[in-house]
Amino acid sequence: LNCVAPSIQMLSSRSPRIGNQVFVDASYEGDLMARTEGVSYTYGRESRETYNETNAGKQGTTVKYGIEYMDPFTADGQLLPLLKNGSVLPVGAADREVQAYNFRLCVTDNASLKIPFTKPADYDPKEWELLRRFWTGWPNSTNPHKESQAKVPSAILGEIPSTTGAHKYDANNCGYNPVHTDMIGGSWEYPEANYTHRETMWQAHVSYTKGFLWFMYRHTTIRFCSP
Repeated sequence: LNCVAPSIQMLSSRSPRIGNQVFVDASYEGDLMARTEGVSYTYGRESRETYNETNAGKQGTTVKYGIEYMDPFTADGQLLPLLKNGSVLPVGAADREVQAYNFRLCVTDNASLKIPFTKPADYDPKEWELLRRFWTGWPNSTNPHKESQAKVPSAILGEIPSTTGAHKYDANNCGYNPVHTDMIGGSWEYPEANYTHRETMWQAHVSYTKGFLWFMYRHTTIRFCSP
């Protein structure tokens, strides 16, 4: 955006200049006016104290996966891929994180419409060891949402209405699982990244999603998908 208050000009020359006193960025990434000269913005969680909101800030542990213990380390003592080492902020504290991004998937069990999952060029099964360990321990899960955990990814909105019996489903992430189609942490740099870095992050999400689906589809120890 090229911003000249109180109006904005979209990057596309065919778009009109839009004028108003207040602009609300309701895009998925919430980044349309970030990094624009003269525009103040914020992202992440404010603390409870900033606006005296009791439910603001970090919320602590809100999801329990039902697995008593999963070893988070490799044989040589390193954290498994997809895990990050860091301190846990207290409940109510501010952060500079944004929601995890994912691709909403259109999936089907209609053989005439199926397109096979494909292995991304940078696929490495070791990157998904945490996911493998989760499913190894899943049969003993005590999570009250154990059945929902088995929907990978979960079809949040169910079947897409169709007059032709297409059997297409709108699939989103499954928040009851520690690893799902949300690429947790992969979005945190997005608000202030330049366009080159944003494209790199976009492609990382594409590769992550394809890798997740390929692992679930091809890994012989996963009981929910057959090779």
